[in-house]
Amino acid sequence: TTTAADPGRRALERVMMVEEAPRPLTPKLDLSPGDADAVGGGYPAVASSPGRVRLRLREPGPAVEATAAAAAQRGELTESSANAAKVADADLFDAVLHGFLFDPARALRLAEERLEAARGDARAEAAARLAMADAAISKEEASALEAGEDPSSNFRLASELLSQLKALDDKEGQAAALQVMAKARLAGGDRPGALQHAKEALGLFEELHHITGEGATLNVIAQALIEEDPDEALEAACRGRDLFRKLGDSRRSATLERTVIGARLARGDAPGALEAAEAAVASSRRDAGDRTDEAAALVVLAEVRSSRQEYQAVVAAASAAAEIFATLGDGRNEAGALHLAATAELKQTGRGEAALRLAGRAQAVFHDLGDRLQEVQAGTTLVQAQLALGEVDKALEMATEMAEACRRTQGDRASSSEALRQLAAVHVVRQDLAQARETAQGACNAAARLTGQRGLDIKAAAYEVLCEACEKDGDHRAMVQAAEELAKCCKEGGWRSREARALRSVARGYLVLRTATKAVEASGRAMSLFKLCADDRSAEEMRFLFTRAQELRTARREAARAARQAWLLFREHGDTGLLFDAARNCHNAHHMFDDKYTLHPALPE
Repeated sequence: TTTAADPGRRALERVMMVEEAPRPLTPKLDLSPGDADAVGGGYPAVASSPGRVRLRLREPGPAVEATAAAAAQRGELTESSANAAKVADADLFDAVLHGFLFDPARALRLAEERLEAARGDARAEAAARLAMADAAISKEEASALEAGEDPSSNFRLASELLSQLKALDDKEGQAAALQVMAKARLAGGDRPGALQHAKEALGLFEELHHITGEGATLNVIAQALIEEDPDEALEAACRGRDLFRKLGDSRRSATLERTVIGARLARGDAPGALEAAEAAVASSRRDAGDRTDEAAALVVLAEVRSSRQEYQAVVAAASAAAEIFATLGDGRNEAGALHLAATAELKQTGRGEAALRLAGRAQAVFHDLGDRLQEVQAGTTLVQAQLALGEVDKALEMATEMAEACRRTQGDRASSSEALRQLAAVHVVRQDLAQARETAQGACNAAARLTGQRGLDIKAAAYEVLCEACEKDGDHRAMVQAAEELAKCCKEGGWRSREARALRSVARGYLVLRTATKAVEASGRAMSLFKLCADDRSAEEMRFLFTRAQELRTARREAARAARQAWLLFREHGDTGLLFDAARNCHNAHHMFDDKYTLHPALPE
């Protein structure tokens, strides 16, 4: 698979991605799109894989932030006067319902400062602690947690605050707490739990006529539904968008519009998503502001274009977004947009030099920011660009240096896994398959303790390389084992297309191994998933594999039936000389096939 820019995410202002741009492991760059994931800023992306760079689009920028700060100092609310009249002290929960901070770490610091200022005021203190939990959830989502870190601690904190706010008879606070609980569930991959809490929050907000709360919670509901029921997700996102439009809140309506685009992609409506994305860009350019929304809309457009494999258009949109982020002084998102453009360049023939230049710029920014994981992931694109240029030795040198740097500095497991994964991919290209398998297994081991969506993503990427290395090495049993682990990760992460591709490998491997029943199961589920992703070409391929697996299973059953009949016949006639051979035939009937699925004339020794 290949990579694309990987926007950061936050539950309130994010949207589920519905496709994954394949991550290049070798110079072969014509693989089909893949997985689904959540992205930040409320806009869809077409990939979320290791090697992608996370954009964080949650902050209104200097102009809007200054206005908000001034309003906060005057004690004014930041939403429309109509809603403010209905909800007293709504600004206490702004950090949860109104937050637009790029950097989760910064949001957490602000919440901690708010907590210090709120000492002695039970309601204000609860609101500040809730903001801390919300910011911590965003921080966890933007990183790959390791086992031992507790992603449910924020859920427990929000649950405790819910009890306190119930004791204070504060329904607005209760609704905000339920929303944070929903976000925590969603961050942990528990979509049913997220949906339950979000619907409870929505009911309270509706009772309070809290329009902002309703719209924000409908966004969370859409995210929880986007994988299982994209039609209902689209309906929820449209409702939320329309609520913000009625308030005259162009920023939040734009956020929900990006969720709408993600839902359209999830439904397989790429033309509709493209039309909406282009309209979002045009709308953001008409609205006065600091151009953050325009940059976010351009990234959405780039990702939608990527899902349609329109890579030149991806480069144009992502590059324009990077320029805007640069003028806003937002280096992190500038680098993410540059990385998105770099991966699109990689998918075009003869564009290796351009990809190398863009990825190098992105990596330099992440190095300056001290973001080791993102730096390594941008570095993997540099390696892939060298492979695309045919510079295999340079690619090996760069990949080895990254892996050694992670080892020397005892880097985090996520960065180590990513570096080893890319090194293994280079060994695959060099046909050094034994070394590739060993290194890929090391990447899998490093990722084994990672948790959360980001951790699952990195773990899945490691298994993808291991699967490819084993397949090229002719070890189909090991390939099937790696592909099955990959499919588990994808299922847990909710990445349908990526899971379908993993199951395709499982089905192919089991067919080679003549394990008919498991081949039928894997190809059948892959076929269903591809259909859900509107990938008709791949679904048709799986239908063919499904038919072959069924034929193999039928032939196996017929062989077993024939062998048993022979055994019964020999037993009836008391032919002890042939009885043992017949019994052995019954036991080993599944070995009695040639390439055309016909019985061998004699049982192989």
